[in-house]
Amino acid sequence: MNKKNLAILISGMMFFSSSSAIFADNTTKQERLIGKTRYETAVEVSKLGWVQSKTAIIVNGNSIQSALCANPFAKLKNAPILLVNNNSIENSTKSELKRLGVDNVYIVDSGNSISSKAENEIKSLNIKINKIVGNNIYEMSTNVLKEIDKIKKIENVAIVNGLKGLSDAVSIASPAAIHNMPIILVSDENSNDSSINFLKNRSIKKSYIVGGNRILSDNAVKKYPNRERISGSDRNNTNAKIIDKFYKDKKINNVFVAKDGINQENALVDSLSIGVLAAKENSPIMISNGSLVNSQKEFIKNKDIDEITQVGGGYNQKAFEDILKLKNVNIRNKTKKISLIQAKKILKQALPGSNILVCYYDEDDNKYDCKVIKDNVLYEIEIDAYSGKIIEIEKDDDLNDNNLGTQNISLDKAKSIALDAVSNGNLIYCKYDAEDNEYEAKVIKNKKTYELEISAFDGRIVDIDMDKDSDDDFDDNDNNHNNNSNTNDSNSIIGAEKAKSIMLDKVHGGKIVKFEYDEDDKEYEGEIIKGKTKYEITINAITGEILEFEIDD
Repeated sequence: MNKKNLAILISGMMFFSSSSAIFADNTTKQERLIGKTRYETAVEVSKLGWVQSKTAIIVNGNSIQSALCANPFAKLKNAPILLVNNNSIENSTKSELKRLGVDNVYIVDSGNSISSKAENEIKSLNIKINKIVGNNIYEMSTNVLKEIDKIKKIENVAIVNGLKGLSDAVSIASPAAIHNMPIILVSDENSNDSSINFLKNRSIKKSYIVGGNRILSDNAVKKYPNRERISGSDRNNTNAKIIDKFYKDKKINNVFVAKDGINQENALVDSLSIGVLAAKENSPIMISNGSLVNSQKEFIKNKDIDEITQVGGGYNQKAFEDILKLKNVNIRNKTKKISLIQAKKILKQALPGSNILVCYYDEDDNKYDCKVIKDNVLYEIEIDAYSGKIIEIEKDDDLNDNNLGTQNISLDKAKSIALDAVSNGNLIYCKYDAEDNEYEAKVIKNKKTYELEISAFDGRIVDIDMDKDSDDDFDDNDNNHNNNSNTNDSNSIIGAEKAKSIMLDKVHGGKIVKFEYDEDDKEYEGEIIKGKTKYEITINAITGEILEFEIDD
């Protein structure tokens, strides 16, 4: 093969991300979600949590109250929260709406803080607008409460001071979203009577009063049913109390570390959209202004934590480092590598009209190795994975291979490659994508879903993604109910006995009192009694993933 090395400098092809990743020497993974602005941070959160979504929640980036109240509603809709200005939409937000494929948004707002001009920008993207609004923060929170109740009957609520207790609202945002628990805003001067009146006709088991008496007096909340106060000596200890209350399991998927807003309330803005993502991962938000307080440290020490995520930079950096030290993580800071999507975009800009055969990340050399066809000429291109610069292009002048767009790798070989990549996993499917000349494979291992793209040209793994929330990845038409099945075929489910075993593993020593299969949603639903406590568990019938876990004291 006769190759010519081409020294090519392509200006303007540097792609930067303000996020950074941390690479650890143990099994705990770390991530940083840090945008240049609050709007970009929300976009980073959306990218991490959603491959696509037909629905998005829109709030004003200056309205902390609206965003926090929106989290439980967003969880019900499985939708990210994106931020806008009063009169305009950031370009990064527009791009994210397009990437997600959004065709329907809900604006959550108080006091008309989002103008018709901003709304028209959304409409120009062919997106339908729905509104959940109020004349003030109290009315807005009540209207969100009502919308949540329309979708799923509420049994618990969280009561927060909408003026002085916003850090407490950040702390409760994820548990509230997990447990379908609307966040109701009140103050010492406004008990939010409209919410009280609405709840009179509901069977509310718990009204969680979040924060101490000096933040929210007993008198302000005395009309709410079945009150239970969750509070500590300050906002950080209240945060620890909330986390201890709602996260009992030894294993924690993720801990999201956010600023507590004690220096300035505006510092809470980075946390506005994180609650729904934390809820998707059944994970807590830990707030801090510096070092962790002792009660937060005790929680970290006593848990097995898969991942730690810093949300926004600045004052929470010390707390982030505290957690790493407590978990004995040795880290090396690196700027986050550009994504595979960005690498492919660079290729398309460098060689317009080309066909990308393969592009994969070389971790050892911190670069993307890619092969591209244009005008029947093969180009081998290397891209720096941190700066986005094209390092080298090699051109094969003598190439006359018409088989580059065909399946050099067989389906069986692609299956073998997928199972080698995810050892001891169960192959759900492997299919050929003629347009990209790739095999798309899905593998389940330890209740996690791995999606792989494998080049049909040379068998390289082009991309591999792990999805903890795998319940939306399966087509209902492809799966049939079979209680006795425990195979790897995509048409089978885990079976009733396996589902019961998963439930009882979750609640050791409990007794299943109710168990049923939901054919439409492909889910098992069960109720377990242990002592005087009832547990409600929903399990994905395909993957065995626990989708919902609720505790009723």
